Amino acid sequence: MKKFLSGVWGVLEVLIIIYVIIITSCILCRNKYGYTQFGNYTVVSVDKVIAKHLDVVNQGDLFIVKNSDDINKGDIIYYYVPANTEYYINSTSVKSSEDMDDVIIYKTTNTEKPSVASNRVLGKYTTTYSGLGRVLDVLESRLGFLFLVLLPIMLVFIYQVYQFIIVLKYDEVEDEEEKPKKKKTAKKEEVEELL
Repeated sequence: MKKFLSGVWGVLEVLIIIYVIIITSCILCRNKYGYTQFGNYTVVSVDKVIAKHLDVVNQGDLFIVKNSDDINKGDIIYYYVPANTEYYINSTSVKSSEDMDDVIIYKTTNTEKPSVASNRVLGKYTTTYSGLGRVLDVLESRLGFLFLVLLPIMLVFIYQVYQFIIVLKYDEVEDEEEKPKKKKTAKKEEVEELL
């Protein structure tokens, strides 16, 4: 039973470490607009403002957009819109595009924003996961990070220190048990030589 529980704890430790790495990556891989970005994929937790501007998502959803260079007339694109010190995401349909030096300007059907520069474009729609945005919000919050990331990794660390101390004590006990046996064996050899 002890070996089984030890094996279960070992698997749990690995899962906790993987989980902590994933959540920490989400926090550390933020782009300059404040959204989590892994390579060409931007992960967006949909809040009230974004839900108001996008028809395809609801508040609390996890919305993933893939960056694409293949944007053509009629495509729906998602782009960053500045609002005070933050950015929210909006969508529009592309009417045409114009290549200007290092940037492509997309002419859009949006009357409020008739053109969008390519450096503000997230890309085309990929997928939505209902309700997972709330989970990501909790995990990326300060309290969520403290209780759901740091606390589990500290428990793993404390358990590993405990295991290390047990191993050291076990080695000391074994060493102490071996020393008296050697002395007795040496005394027996001395007695036999005298006889």
